[in-house]
Amino acid sequence: YNTAVGYWTGAGITTGNYNTIIGAQVSGLPPALSNNIIIADGQGNQRINVGSTGNVGIGTTSPDMLLAVGSATPVGNVAHFENSTGSCYVNPTTGVSCSSDARLKTNINSLAASSGIAALMQLNPVTFNWTAEAASIPVHSGFIAQQVQPILPDLVSQGPDGYYTLNYAGFTPYLVKAVQEIASISGAFEQNLIA
Repeated sequence: YNTAVGYWTGAGITTGNYNTIIGAQVSGLPPALSNNIIIADGQGNQRINVGSTGNVGIGTTSPDMLLAVGSATPVGNVAHFENSTGSCYVNPTTGVSCSSDARLKTNINSLAASSGIAALMQLNPVTFNWTAEAASIPVHSGFIAQQVQPILPDLVSQGPDGYYTLNYAGFTPYLVKAVQEIASISGAFEQNLIA
């Protein structure tokens, strides 16, 4: 009950069932491998692997999560997401980096003074549990998107499912603005003390 397309593909499977393997020279698979979908290149390197648990692996032969991208071989970025306005790269060592190049932006203005301390003082940081979590799970900290929307609307959007999402990384410019305002107030206060 296996389907194999490609020269010398899946030959090592002797007792496993319900596999679909596409690509040449995909050998060395466990004899009892079952319920997998493997797409490989012409040299037998597995590129996409959907394991029997439903986990999808890209660049890995043993996906341990719903989506596992990369392996021990690559260095640097392992994923790239792009739309019409920019792109983001995921690097397990340095985090997520997204487009910020001036050449991709227009209508650039400094944040208004009301976007710093005044805006942050209106926010309501909360602790919460997700409704799908067990009661014994420790609480999380964050914000409620509907409460943030009237204060910083550019950080809130609505997904196709109707639920609101919050861009937590987008708080950074507002935090920097608030720190700048505090530094300016501290500087003025210090000057008044010296005078």
